[in-house]
Amino acid sequence: MKLSGIHHVSILVTDMERSATWYTQVLGLPEVVRPSNFRTPVRWFTLGENQIHLIPSEAADAISARHFAVHVDDCEAAREYFRERGVEIIETVAIAGADRFFIADPDGNNIEIIHFARAWDADSETELGVPEATGEQLAERHRRELPV
Repeated sequence: MKLSGIHHVSILVTDMERSATWYTQVLGLPEVVRPSNFRTPVRWFTLGENQIHLIPSEAADAISARHFAVHVDDCEAAREYFRERGVEIIETVAIAGADRFFIADPDGNNIEIIHFARAWDADSETELGVPEATGEQLAERHRRELPV
């Protein structure tokens, strides 16, 4: 067996129409037809060569640092794009050779938006330096927000 990549990410949503609208209109993802024999009314969206699947749920998933990440070609342009649409930008700790931030969908599912100047490897910090740790780790943010 040889693993070759991630085909899709599935996330829980509490209002399918609201979420489908957000994924098509805010993220700009095209919807694809799901298999006709599926009894659960899931919705599938294309993202590059991969997919995001929305699964209906009565309750939102537990909000945590769990997330998926999507590549962009320009993080500053992405920040402006999301701000114009009223999407909160959550800055995070920098990575050598990358610009990144987080957003969340209507159910609070976290999405990392990232642009790597080059592929990350063992030499990245030696070659590019270690950026100052401004922003916050998403895990720290969610630990602070947990109910006592």
